[in-house]
Amino acid sequence: MVLDAMAPSGKALLVPCKASVHSYADLLEEIRLLWSAEDSAPPIDRFYKSWGCVAALFGSKAAAVGFPEQWRATFQAARPPNYAWSMRMAY
Repeated sequence: MVLDAMAPSGKALLVPCKASVHSYADLLEEIRLLWSAEDSAPPIDRFYKSWGCVAALFGSKAAAVGFPEQWRATFQAARPPNYAWSMRMAY
């Protein structure tokens, strides 16, 4: 999870995907399952709350097939108006 930069410091947990991810669709399914732990009835395309959102750390193989760019596009399309976050790319 990525916490609101304006909120007090918090903690995050990095967890590996439970299933093998062979496509971006597989990754989205993993995200949906992870986010369901935070929201019992999450919308299909929204993985954030006012206090934070799902984040990802991509390895070189995922970066090579465009996952970071797809990830960015997914979140930019789903974000509500006036929702600000920093999209930093780290490989």
